[in-house]
Amino acid sequence: MIDAHTHILPEIDDGAPDVSVSRAMLERLAVQGVTVACLTPHYSPSDSLEDFLLLREKSFRKIKDFGPEFNIRFSLGSETFLTAELLSKPKEYIEQLCLNGTKLLLVEFPYTCAFGDRTMYFIEALICDFEIKPVLAHIERYKALMSNESVLDELIDKGCVAQINLNSIRRGTFIAKRKLLRFIRDGKARFVGTDCHNMTSRPPEYKTNIDIIVKKLGERFVRDFHDSMERLIAAERSDVNA
Repeated sequence: MIDAHTHILPEIDDGAPDVSVSRAMLERLAVQGVTVACLTPHYSPSDSLEDFLLLREKSFRKIKDFGPEFNIRFSLGSETFLTAELLSKPKEYIEQLCLNGTKLLLVEFPYTCAFGDRTMYFIEALICDFEIKPVLAHIERYKALMSNESVLDELIDKGCVAQINLNSIRRGTFIAKRKLLRFIRDGKARFVGTDCHNMTSRPPEYKTNIDIIVKKLGERFVRDFHDSMERLIAAERSDVNA
């Protein structure tokens, strides 16, 4: 099973504050059957990209040996705030923010984002000019996507991939939960993740939420869904970074 959105890396953002918490988070995921963890610390284009990449590598070195210990493979990436400033960066820099070895970039927006013309232009530029496939982080947080499904459909048609935070399937409103399950069932949401930050307020709860999907859509569907996630990651491998 793949956790496509985590903040396990220590001492880099508002995620794990130290290595001991990172280790506990990985142990929790391993117990729940997760075998791939995408490490996606926050990146803001207003910050130095060079400094972020150096800090990310320093942070990763502190936990990489936990991978074999817990039988978890790591995919190093980022959760990047999509702004005009990002699009001014060189292509080879932006590629380093993607899940390693792929063209998949987890992107986020202001929660009030209406996905108007300006945002659509940024997304199109990322796809067309940089050949990046945007993964829309936690789509359930954006009213514009939850209240107007045609906007989500348009983004998917452009080449985006939608990601859902698993705890939203358990904690959201009845209507929101039904909609998210339908997005998963219909193939509109192709990535899921815990978006875990710590062991207290935002812990890595994977299996409890996956079990809800199993109950609603069936065990075979969930197996096929995870296979589809893995195939999508493999299909988006970059010749530059592979």
